[in-house]
Amino acid sequence: MIEYILGNMRFEEFQAGPSRELVEAMVALYHEPTGESDKLNSIDVGRLQLSALCRQLAADLLIRQHEISKKWEEKKD
Repeated sequence: MIEYILGNMRFEEFQAGPSRELVEAMVALYHEPTGESDKLNSIDVGRLQLSALCRQLAADLLIRQHEISKKWEEKKD
């Protein structure tokens, strides 16, 4: 994900604030010694030293949002 993001955007394009803070933390984790970068596959947001706004952004990005299907009501019968 880091390679994709930074391969398509320059770091400077991220606005100051939670989005840049999250990218900085993920890049730092990515560059940790071999083995540590595997943790990017399941980011432990609590492990990263992030502000509350940045933790919320990470959660919003990482948690899949689902809607109840319109067909759900039909299925209940």
